[in-house]
Amino acid sequence: MTQKQNKNLFKGIRDTISVAWAIDKKFFLITALLMLLGGLLPVFTGYASKLFLDSIISTAAGGITIVTSALLGILVFRYALYIIVEFRNVYLYEYVQRSSRLKAQAWLNLTASQKISGLDLQHFENPETQDLISKIWRDALGRIIPAINNIFFAGTYATTLIGSILALLSFSSWLPFVAIAITIPRLIILRDRADFSWSIFDRTAPESRKLGYYTDLTQDKDAVIETRIFGTQGYFLNQIKVMQEKILGETLKPIQKYLGKIWIPTIMENVFIFFIIYLKLPAVLSGAISIGTITFVIQMLNEVIDNSSNVHSQLSNIYEDQLYIANYFTFMNLQPLVKDKEPGHRFEEIKPPKIGFQNVSFEYPNGPAVLKKVSFSIQPGEHLAIVGPNGAGKTTLVKVLLRLYDVSKGSILINDVDLRDIPRTHWYEFVGTLFQSFQKYALTVRENITMSSKEKDNEEKMKKAAQLSGAAEFIEKFSKKYEQQLGRQFDGEELSVGQWQKLALARAFYEEAPVLILDEPTSAIDAEAEAEIFENLNNAYKHKTLIFISHRFSTVRNADKIIVLKDGEIVESGTHQSLIDNKGIYARMFQKQAKGYID
Repeated sequence: MTQKQNKNLFKGIRDTISVAWAIDKKFFLITALLMLLGGLLPVFTGYASKLFLDSIISTAAGGITIVTSALLGILVFRYALYIIVEFRNVYLYEYVQRSSRLKAQAWLNLTASQKISGLDLQHFENPETQDLISKIWRDALGRIIPAINNIFFAGTYATTLIGSILALLSFSSWLPFVAIAITIPRLIILRDRADFSWSIFDRTAPESRKLGYYTDLTQDKDAVIETRIFGTQGYFLNQIKVMQEKILGETLKPIQKYLGKIWIPTIMENVFIFFIIYLKLPAVLSGAISIGTITFVIQMLNEVIDNSSNVHSQLSNIYEDQLYIANYFTFMNLQPLVKDKEPGHRFEEIKPPKIGFQNVSFEYPNGPAVLKKVSFSIQPGEHLAIVGPNGAGKTTLVKVLLRLYDVSKGSILINDVDLRDIPRTHWYEFVGTLFQSFQKYALTVRENITMSSKEKDNEEKMKKAAQLSGAAEFIEKFSKKYEQQLGRQFDGEELSVGQWQKLALARAFYEEAPVLILDEPTSAIDAEAEAEIFENLNNAYKHKTLIFISHRFSTVRNADKIIVLKDGEIVESGTHQSLIDNKGIYARMFQKQAKGYID
């Protein structure tokens, strides 16, 4: 290995051991001790076999027909070692490793999930980060546990190797080192295997992600319906075939090359053993070397070759593991892009604040400006509607207010305090949200409504929220009412999109946040139900701040203030009537929509 590869290998081993230690210190220490014992036992049992064989031959030569006490003691020692080996193996593999594997899987899944849940929105929109997440779930997490075991096994083999070398040194000063040198070709080939395995994985990561996406499209219910109607199933199935063939082609070529040379080290090692036996055979026949000694030497020689190869193999496995696991550590070390100041500013009361945008501009990384010098203010308890054509920057404006992104220029002030100075967890105590792409939780109705609030068991409040959102109408028809499981994943009731949206609205009503932000909150709800919901919203938020994006002007017209965005800029603002009187963009959009209803 190169110096850089060695450095990466030892860094990876150190990082992996730190993970093993963090998962469970007790099992780490027990495993280490059992692995060390496992490394010493082959030398002890080999020596016990030598003593036993020599004693048998000596006893037979003397014509003694009874078993001597020394021979009996050696026999007891030998089989006691076998019992220890068996006990160690059963305890290690059946209990320690099974238990530690379960703990490790739980720990790794939890820490990775915690990390993902804390990533910034920009991470999810970055293709490189998406590839990284795909790699850790597909391979990295699954390799950490085997990597920990490989490190322990390498330690076991190294212990046996050192013990065998020390035993052989009493017989020959050069033999163990020649035996080690014979295994070097195996190390080189195994290292090449690790490199090409990683190369295949790294090169095919984008194709594997696409393969997963196309496969999901053939299994998702909504996608299946659409692809069947439009006849696009064949296209996606063909894409699956193309991706699979490309991944298979990238995989088979280097494997075939590897198989062509893996047999060379095996032949070299066996020829070497045969040569040593041939070289020492005259001394054995003359009695200069006992049968037990030459047997022990051959056994230790095999142990040196086998365990040197095993150490090489394990180091190769560890090296290969680290190439994959490095993604896990890279992922876990991702730094937040939106950073909180510590301790930051915290308000004494959780109540509707004054919100001000001052020359706010925002652009995505390597992208055009989405917001351009946006300035406006929202007074406590004011209702603000944001309208404009698609791509105007409406949702982005909400995202910077929620501090999913930091603004590129300008500032957002909350009660005259820069939003960047307020810890996000504290700011989110003020804010409730409902986006058009809301989540459909396969939980009970009760959990769906109350999950966003610290207060989980207020029955009256929960039912009132369901009434205000219009969800109570279908909830009351369920046999289990608010305890009804939802979603087909767990054999629950499936809802229509509109019903899911009403349930999400109930969640917003239940939270009773001082500031409620809604992005197309009634897009899947009929006009009559929408009018009732917004009437309920206006009443419930009479003294709270309400910010909503909508393309339906019937819901917009009652807002205290309306701002019109176009190409990331505020082109108009005012009340509904003032904007109609202005006869600008808002008036034209309103008249087109009204004309559609009248005609």
